Amino acid sequence: MNIKILAFLLLMSFMVATPVYAEKEKKEKGRIDWSEVPLQAQQAITKHKPEGTLVKVKKEKIVLMTEDGKKNKTTIYLAGFKRPGEKRTWVTVDKNGNLVDIEDEEFDDVLEDQVGKKNKKNR
Repeated sequence: MNIKILAFLLLMSFMVATPVYAEKEKKEKGRIDWSEVPLQAQQAITKHKPEGTLVKVKKEKIVLMTEDGKKNKTTIYLAGFKRPGEKRTWVTVDKNGNLVDIEDEEFDDVLEDQVGKKNKKNR
């Protein structure tokens, strides 16, 4: 009988802790929901959206150097789209909806980079 109560309490603690941990991890990596992206940025991402499914949206604060040497703090939004053929495309815009970059990457390349880093650490 005590084992059943202990198992129940353990299960309940996992149910409470998992969503809290997942939300914390999401925010730590800069991930946000689509609804948190400003309207102008949403429109720019939609305009430059490649064929595929939106899988991740990130928000990052960066510092840009202007031509006259001044620092300009700004916020950028990165939208990751999964495309057919194991490719991912990142569309990057600023908070005003200006296109910053469109970059393609293959999943295999990302995995190889991670494996290479781990192998270097093990040496």
